[in-house]
Amino acid sequence: MNLAEPVTPVPPREAPTAALLRFIGDCRWDTVPGEVRHAALRQLIDTIGVMIAGAQSELTEQTERMLASVRAAGSVAVPGRRRRADALDAAFLSGTAGHGIELDDGHRQGSVHPAVCVIPAALYAAYGRPTSGRRLLNAIVCGYEAMIGVAIVSHPHLRRRGFHPTSTAGVFGSAVAAGVVLELDARQMADAIGMAASGAAGLFAFIGGGTDVKRLHAGHAAREGLQAALLAREGVSGPPNVIEGRDGFFQAF
Repeated sequence: MNLAEPVTPVPPREAPTAALLRFIGDCRWDTVPGEVRHAALRQLIDTIGVMIAGAQSELTEQTERMLASVRAAGSVAVPGRRRRADALDAAFLSGTAGHGIELDDGHRQGSVHPAVCVIPAALYAAYGRPTSGRRLLNAIVCGYEAMIGVAIVSHPHLRRRGFHPTSTAGVFGSAVAAGVVLELDARQMADAIGMAASGAAGLFAFIGGGTDVKRLHAGHAAREGLQAALLAREGVSGPPNVIEGRDGFFQAF
């Protein structure tokens, strides 16, 4: 290197939580590339179909019976099921059903199944609210980016420690998707992400048996992210910088 050459300083790297929040704030359907728009619509249609197919599985039947044993039916339709539920149970059932027959999408570099976490949360955040198709699809795009982004950075360390990436990273995607549908402001979205991180859970122990729980993990992530967004809308706070901060997601997982 010639010492006479000017040295351009490298700006400090943006923290992951702040980068995610900035991306969500900047993401507009009008600027989303055409191929991404097509993919979002395709994944929405495909995932609803997979939910309907998976709703006929024995596990979905068992899960619905468990819910019916502890609370009354709700008013929210669940694809492929006759009984209605509340929004949180509907997200849990739909995520479980969608992941139940292994026909949902997958992202290899993050080792996650995004649709069954993101799409139920977006759908049930929109249920009963005046939500345009453009907003719903934009929410799905944001949710996918959030979940996959966290998953890629965490992989393969998270999996090697015994965690299931779909459910642990999935809460971020579902919280973001639901938050975009609910039109959370930047502070509320930060709170939703902060709370969603505390709902991250799921062990890869099913590889040795008891594989039904793997399907429940997707429903868990969908429900926890939706719940975090709904709580944030009510003003409940979550920890800041939760992805990279001390005692946060990366440190824990």
